[in-house]
Amino acid sequence: MSQNVPLVSPITPEVPPADVAAWASEFEEASAGFDGADGRLRVLAGADGLWALRWSRTAGVWAEFPRGEAAYFTFAPLSTRLMSGPARVVEYDPATLETVGETSEIFSAVDLDVWGQAFLEALDDLLSPGMAEAIARVDERAYAELVRRREQMAKALAWRLVPVYAGSAVGVGDLEAARGEFEQALLDSLSRAYTISAVVQVPASVQVTGDASGLR
Repeated sequence: MSQNVPLVSPITPEVPPADVAAWASEFEEASAGFDGADGRLRVLAGADGLWALRWSRTAGVWAEFPRGEAAYFTFAPLSTRLMSGPARVVEYDPATLETVGETSEIFSAVDLDVWGQAFLEALDDLLSPGMAEAIARVDERAYAELVRRREQMAKALAWRLVPVYAGSAVGVGDLEAARGEFEQALLDSLSRAYTISAVVQVPASVQVTGDASGLR
């Protein structure tokens, strides 16, 4: 395989693969060692199609990751103890969903994070493709407001991301950047706030060798 191709080149399979991930894995395996060493062609997927990135020390892009400098972040719990006490419960008309009143209930030994996860899962279900399409057909303004509130929720949840090893000698990292990545992940699914164990940042030394004319 020629090493004189651009660093990033378009791929145009004769038949679009149904399972892109499986096809990409086979493509990368077939290109292994194209540089005579341990290089590969990595497959990138974008809105404008598939691309091959040359990953090689001698004929492409290469990255090295120093040990011991990773930074770790995680979603802070809403509470570290069980909560008890009165709470206001709003009542709705099941036919119109209009507020019809409210009552006060006493709750005991509540895990706020269990409730928080259930709430976020319910929001994800409400804005699932099928439900979102139906809401948009009935009331476009209501749909737009739900989307706006989801974005606000993702941003608010992202601000609860905190360093795992605060105040220690472990890598400090970039908390703002970590929160930004976390927020983007939550825009797909708010409940991922409770399923993503950690956000890890690792500094990398990147080098580019060869023809960069095709790099986008």
